Amino acid sequence: VTHELATNAAKYGALSQKNAELNVTWRVGEDGAAELLWTETGGPTVTPPNRKGFGSILLTRSVPFDLGGESEITYAPEGLRARFLIPQRFVSVLPPPPAATEEASISRDAPVLDGLDVLLVEDQLIIALDAEAMLQMCGVGNVDTAATAAEALRVLVATTPDVAMLDVNLGSGNSFPVAEELERRKIPFIFATGYGDHVIIPRSLKHIPVVRKPYDPDQLAAGLARAIAMRREQT
Repeated sequence: VTHELATNAAKYGALSQKNAELNVTWRVGEDGAAELLWTETGGPTVTPPNRKGFGSILLTRSVPFDLGGESEITYAPEGLRARFLIPQRFVSVLPPPPAATEEASISRDAPVLDGLDVLLVEDQLIIALDAEAMLQMCGVGNVDTAATAAEALRVLVATTPDVAMLDVNLGSGNSFPVAEELERRKIPFIFATGYGDHVIIPRSLKHIPVVRKPYDPDQLAAGLARAIAMRREQT
């Protein structure tokens, strides 16, 4: 829904003009429901759509249909306004992110990763393709990509990567079985997390370097280099 709003704002709304403004706010009420307000001002004059296409239907029906929440879209001349209410059962209030010292630091002086074989565990295709491209920019030799823990474990039966990068949250599961196998085989690896994913990492794996999504080549290079250095120190 927010992707559709942002796309429309970039094409026709506040994000299409330099002096316009987009304001997005959200809050969690006493009942635990989350309210998100989207307000555009200063852009082109807004007119209601002549027909309801897929985008309009998505905006008005997706949250009520899928979540049992509320959607209100107002095509005010001065700018589009939207309000969404997400029911409490779909809302999680997360603790603050960890201090920067707990994550892999970003450094352009990170050792070169030329020729290394990498196991990438990521369940989102677009993110996986982006990560593969970044790893290749870092100079790695080969990237084996797996979408599930089971698939990654099968890859490990046939190959021995030099280093691995594991997305913590894999849809309905996680990458911890892969992490445990890598630990057993003393293969260095890093975790890749979205906001809040770090809270589910087991205590036994808290020492593993973490890179935060969205990441960039320098961040990945620094994280992988740190994992390799830590493993060498242990051996």
